[in-house]
Amino acid sequence: PFVRGRGTWLMEGAATYVEPIIRARAGWKTEEEVWKEWVDHMPQGIAAFSASLANASGRQNYWAGATFMLMADVGLRRATEGAKGLEDCLGGVLWSGLDASQRVSVEEFAQACDRATGTTVMSGLVDRHYTKEQPVDLAALWRELGISVAGGRIVTDDTAPAAQWRKLIVMGNPAQPPRRVKLPWES
Repeated sequence: PFVRGRGTWLMEGAATYVEPIIRARAGWKTEEEVWKEWVDHMPQGIAAFSASLANASGRQNYWAGATFMLMADVGLRRATEGAKGLEDCLGGVLWSGLDASQRVSVEEFAQACDRATGTTVMSGLVDRHYTKEQPVDLAALWRELGISVAGGRIVTDDTAPAAQWRKLIVMGNPAQPPRRVKLPWES
């Protein structure tokens, strides 16, 4: 749905976060490329968390929103023991009838996501980071996920506290591996 008011960060962030995942699942990007893109660009949005996501502008809309979506994805996977992720939230919101013709508030979007996932993850994040302007420690999030950069390359640590959720984020459930999609010129 269109998120009315000061919700541009949510819409742009969802697109910015999901697009590289879709490309990776289609076989057009590697998992490392996705994490590198996020590590390189998400810092552009961090200041918006302390100044209110509602006031994000320019590139902050994209990267603060994408960071928020990463936190939601990790939170959903943790709360459901890996059974659900952000894709279940976004799909559930759509299938609840909140499509592009609808106008909703950030809070209404979060409530629809919570209903779709059977959690309170999204509304909790909205409360902490949209309503109360709680800052985000991106370096701590990378450590928790087991993501670092060495020599310009992504290095993963499978012993990190949230490594099991990191492994599900880009490529999805390993029991249902994505199928490569041909690029238009490969047809």
